[in-house]
Amino acid sequence: GCQGGHTKLLCQAITAAAEYRILDFQPQELSMLAWSLAKLQGRVQKNSRKGFAKRQRSKSRGTNCFLACLAEVACRRLSEFTPQGISNIAWALTTAGMLGEEEARRFLTAAALGAACQLADFPPQAISNLCWAVSRMSWANNHASTSTENIASMAVMLAVSRMCVSNNHASTSTENIASMAVSAFFEAAAREAMHRIDNFEWKDLSSVLVAIGHSRHRSSTTQSLATQVVFRATDSCHKLTTQVMLNVALSATRLSVQHDVLRPLVIQ
Repeated sequence: GCQGGHTKLLCQAITAAAEYRILDFQPQELSMLAWSLAKLQGRVQKNSRKGFAKRQRSKSRGTNCFLACLAEVACRRLSEFTPQGISNIAWALTTAGMLGEEEARRFLTAAALGAACQLADFPPQAISNLCWAVSRMSWANNHASTSTENIASMAVMLAVSRMCVSNNHASTSTENIASMAVSAFFEAAAREAMHRIDNFEWKDLSSVLVAIGHSRHRSSTTQSLATQVVFRATDSCHKLTTQVMLNVALSATRLSVQHDVLRPLVIQ
């Protein structure tokens, strides 16, 4: 409707004004800009009628190109961002449907590798949002080319991450590097969530578990986290929404929590 048209015009005006000055933005400003554009674009997509889907994709292309550029800049300046800033950009790129773009995947890979060593500095909500974004990064169906320079730079980041997170599968292929990044990140996220479980709101804790459950990463750490969350959820059923309980139960099943542990929660 009219509101959707105004929102699209606003997105176009913002990207046009920011495009040629993107290198002048501070890290916090970049994260706020990405977050705002994703929110605005999400509203446009939500309000658009199905019959105008093709026209809608065409009109959002300019915003997507800008977000790809922003992801590239943010990736180069990753060390300058706060944990919340990294989480905001990861959330924004995923929400805006940017995971088909190489720049967005490269940012998420770098963010996952970097965060794996630094999750103690991340607030629970930032961990939850980053888990959600990383869980949706799919490489299996990606046929976009990646330059040797990009592969090499990610391989360097992977080598650094191995100092913090053990990994026995060395490879410099793009898909394997991404897979290692995801595994390293989720292993670290599971450990951090267990260590600070009392600091997590149920919404964030269940979101972390859902993200890990949807990933391919499985370990004794992720199973231990799921088991611990199930025990706590069983004792707190009267405080939890049906959706949170369902998320915990389904994710715990995916993470191979023993049936005897799950049964009391299911009965509730």
